[in-house]
Amino acid sequence: MPLLKLLYCVGLVITTSCSTSPSFNPQVQKCPPPFSPIISLDIHKFYSDKNNSIIDEKLKAEYDLIKKPLNNFLNKMVKMADAFFYSDKNEEGICANTWIYSWAKQKALLGDMKTEQAYYERKWMLSGITLAYAKIRSLATKEEKIVIEEWLSTLAQLTMQHSQEVNRSKNNHYYWEGLAVGAVGRMTNNKILLDWSEHVFDQAMNDVGKEGELPLEVVRGQRALHYHLFASAPLVMLASILHKDSANLTRLVSFTFSSIKNSSVISKMAGVPQEKPLNHNMAWLEIYLRLYPNKEIEQFLTPRRPLAYSTLGGN
Repeated sequence: MPLLKLLYCVGLVITTSCSTSPSFNPQVQKCPPPFSPIISLDIHKFYSDKNNSIIDEKLKAEYDLIKKPLNNFLNKMVKMADAFFYSDKNEEGICANTWIYSWAKQKALLGDMKTEQAYYERKWMLSGITLAYAKIRSLATKEEKIVIEEWLSTLAQLTMQHSQEVNRSKNNHYYWEGLAVGAVGRMTNNKILLDWSEHVFDQAMNDVGKEGELPLEVVRGQRALHYHLFASAPLVMLASILHKDSANLTRLVSFTFSSIKNSSVISKMAGVPQEKPLNHNMAWLEIYLRLYPNKEIEQFLTPRRPLAYSTLGGN
């Protein structure tokens, strides 16, 4: 996941220059119409146990069906943004921007979030859309930038507000909220959003246990490793956005990476053998490599590339 150019475009790390907006003829652009925006959302979790570790297949099928329109939009839009960003396919980037602008104009995701899971989905969408938009922002017109960035800012403010109001554990969901809010904060130079995301990051670092584990993710049974990977993703990206350096982040990544290769320690902590992690859940290790070069991680990732994760903005 080459990220240096992306980080610059979001205003995170001054390393290289972004592409400038190319001239183009909209009449020759081949852009499929965007998927219809999702305004309100009623979606439920798919776990059957109190630790949220055992998947109920019926609930999962219902969940997947409801989430499909969100996935369709995000996955396709992110692929188009990547096509522009890495291969200079201008029409793809213009189309991705058109899709985001369409959802922004129609106030997607600003309706009623009917369940706590709906709020989860909204913040993941906000993260993925914002980080993908960073790749194509140079293509947006002044009007499009205003509409899109006002929309993203509203979603970020609502995400922050809900996080502060809801009574739940400060686990991986809290970290993803921090990333979504922080990415928008950096994009729009909003100090309130940035300060709040930094508070989330600092609290997360305080959560890291003596072995480098996250106690609230250890209790996820057979999915403890999965959720360590899932929780590490926003924290590593947030470290880039905020220019944060933390020994506890290094300890967390070391523990999680070691657990990918040998899950015996985390299995003992969780009290059950771990599920094999999926490659896309490791995509954030590419970001970590840009912060902290590591030959062992580099060698591990090489045969698995490319790694793409839509919620982190793509490839």
